[in-house]
Amino acid sequence: MRIRLATAAMLLLTVSVLSLTFSGCRSRARPDAGLEAPDPQSHEVTEPLNGETAASLTVIDLQGNTLTLAKSRGRVIVLFFWATYCKPCEEKFDGLNAIHEAYEGKSVEVWALAEDPDVRMVESWLALRDYSMPVALAGDTENQLFFPEQKLLPIPQAVLVGRDGKIAQRLGPDFTLEEVEATVKQLIGEAD
Repeated sequence: MRIRLATAAMLLLTVSVLSLTFSGCRSRARPDAGLEAPDPQSHEVTEPLNGETAASLTVIDLQGNTLTLAKSRGRVIVLFFWATYCKPCEEKFDGLNAIHEAYEGKSVEVWALAEDPDVRMVESWLALRDYSMPVALAGDTENQLFFPEQKLLPIPQAVLVGRDGKIAQRLGPDFTLEEVEATVKQLIGEAD
């Protein structure tokens, strides 16, 4: 009997891990009590002007810098929706940071928007890494601006916004770093 239970538990664990690996992770709902929430004034959002223009988004990163899409016109912005508990996100984090560093001098930025419910979780996770891209917390409000049809956002996700402020591409949980870089190159006029 114990062998059957152990086998069943191992099978369930394997299926869960494979499911997350191939389909991304689901963002967690933010609990109301006991956790630090981002300052509501640090997240200013408005509806997009039309279906193609990116939503107006303003967030405060963990360093206290204001990131505003509307003020970033003329730059290519990659919005990376991720979380510390998501293994596929972790694998993409370092690569997207490398893209941020490689193209920053060419008016390209990657903003890492963490889906974690607590800033302390993100800060602890980041303390173990060397990174230069701005990191801010994201929540349901930010997610709904870019993924209005998603009740729970499967992560990782990437949204590439062109210099004109229009969404150039949305990439789902199985996106590759090569796809991101190819789109970045196209948007800055360096496509092969």
